[in-house]
Amino acid sequence: FTLIEAATGQEGLQQAALHRPDCILLDYHLPDLNGLEFLSELAGDAAEVPIPVILLTGADSAEIAAAAIKRGAWDYLGKDIDGKYLEKLPSLIHRILREKRLSDDKRQAEAKFRSLVEQIDAITYIAPLDAVRSLQYISPQIAMLGFSSEEWLADPELHARQLHPDDRQLAIHAIQKSRVEGAALHLEY
Repeated sequence: FTLIEAATGQEGLQQAALHRPDCILLDYHLPDLNGLEFLSELAGDAAEVPIPVILLTGADSAEIAAAAIKRGAWDYLGKDIDGKYLEKLPSLIHRILREKRLSDDKRQAEAKFRSLVEQIDAITYIAPLDAVRSLQYISPQIAMLGFSSEEWLADPELHARQLHPDDRQLAIHAIQKSRVEGAALHLEY
């Protein structure tokens, strides 16, 4: 490990921007910011905190820990008077780094999937098996039918209305069967 230490919240934010660490161990009490303010600053305008953060709180600070998790901290560790929490720290850091690696791998796999799917000459979509007429993703090739992906995803009935009358029964039956049985759907219509 390479350890970078910061004495203040602002210095920590600067170090995080400069070095993009794999993990931040954040004390709630900082001279210039508290841990929640630090998390908000770190996230900026992004939807999520870009770096895994473990918040160190006082032993009786469950409310602060819960608020930190809501603001994007990956986990927290309550400090106790005799310092026993430090024994838990290595395994917690190891778990957080493993989760980050898995998250990064998932993000890369999704990017590769999108790249592949968005280059083929077919409309591809992902739909959850437990939600009827609900799509999670539709490829940009939907523009071949004169729709945007956003438009298609916003209207759950649009797909059924676009089915050709000769294919409608076959497609609806195959989709319903796939949902009930959990089997992959391979269908051209």
